[in-house]
Amino acid sequence: MNATATSPAERTWLEVIALLVAANDAGLRDAQSRPQDLNSAWGAGITAAGAIALLPDATARQSISIEPAVKALTVAELIRAAELATRAHPIEDFPQGATDIIIEICQLVAEVRP
Repeated sequence: MNATATSPAERTWLEVIALLVAANDAGLRDAQSRPQDLNSAWGAGITAAGAIALLPDATARQSISIEPAVKALTVAELIRAAELATRAHPIEDFPQGATDIIIEICQLVAEVRP
């Protein structure tokens, strides 16, 4: 991770966003070989945008990098990783409105479940 967010929960929230963006990118990358993942990938991108909107401007402008090996995961694996990351802190520690985003992530997890 490569961020200067003020709290561990903010850093985790940025990680969740990065994982969702990576899921969106993976869906585009793998569209030819796995077209069934494209809708979930788009959903991940839309959810990432919603998660970014909850952050204060200074935090939202921060970037977070994820390992290249993580970027190589499938859409489903990245969405599940984002959901798992949300469990690292009590929901009250995340930005106001995070509950709705976490619900969307859980719906994406259900969507990509085999």
